[in-house]
Amino acid sequence: MEKEKVKNKELIIAPPSDFPNLDLVLDQLKESDTLLIDPNKIKRKKNFKIIYESELADIIICKSMEDLISNKIKGKSLAYYKKVFSNDDIHDIENAIYNGANYIIVDADNWKIIPLENIIATLQNTRAKIFTTAKNSEEVRTMFAILELGVDGVILQTANVKEIEESKQYLKDKKFEIKVCEIVGFRDIGIGERVCVDTVSMLET
Repeated sequence: MEKEKVKNKELIIAPPSDFPNLDLVLDQLKESDTLLIDPNKIKRKKNFKIIYESELADIIICKSMEDLISNKIKGKSLAYYKKVFSNDDIHDIENAIYNGANYIIVDADNWKIIPLENIIATLQNTRAKIFTTAKNSEEVRTMFAILELGVDGVILQTANVKEIEESKQYLKDKKFEIKVCEIVGFRDIGIGERVCVDTVSMLET
């Protein structure tokens, strides 16, 4: 039986700032949760980990290279937000890591999986963690499974507590070690699903 490996993931909850019952939603979350929210919106004392465009946050979001460089002196973890339109944007992300970004937030409305595959493959050996966005638990599951490596964290844009709990089940994904096998034969089984093999260069012997 293959030895199972577990890679921890992170779910960042991003409830809408104008949600009418925001305090009630926050009360149902665990204090170990990570939130993308304006720190000033949290009225009751909570020990949430906060990521936001604010010096009050634990992780400061920067949306330009200038912001990233200027925030380096504050001694906090930095996240670089990048709207991805094509593979050309990967160069900008690499520059952000060079300039001190600890996290990369990738936002791609269309064709999410294709640019994320390239970003994960390019940045897998760096220290930066890759975050992306999702609107429901099914998208969370997909983002955590890309290239079988997945992103390090998903920003779930919802205030639905049930959706949040369903998404948390994907925080630990199971991996299996690849072992040598012997091919003993071939046979035609008809038309089937295609298999993607464009990442075999990442395998090691």
